[in-house]
Amino acid sequence: MPHEIYFGAANEHTHNTLDRLVYPIFFAFLIPLLHERSKNNKLDMWIGHLSYPFYLVHALVIEVFAKWESNIKVPSLLILCLGISACISTLESRFIEPWRSKFSK
Repeated sequence: MPHEIYFGAANEHTHNTLDRLVYPIFFAFLIPLLHERSKNNKLDMWIGHLSYPFYLVHALVIEVFAKWESNIKVPSLLILCLGISACISTLESRFIEPWRSKFSK
């Protein structure tokens, strides 16, 4: 791109532009600040508690619904997979996690 500032040779395949250096550093400072500001937010805590169960079930749900990819349009399939993954994650955190925590002590 003509507006990018390159370090060294202006080759788009070397990934040596200013933005590829600055953005990761910017987010490395921004993320801890955002965490400090939002760690007591109930919505943020709810999303955080659902993230690991969601991580565990989303691939399985996508695999199951991928068989219908030709019959269901992709945006609908994405919304369906996200919704079902969120429901399974909520059920897991509400019913299975307390049971698992009790037996782990």
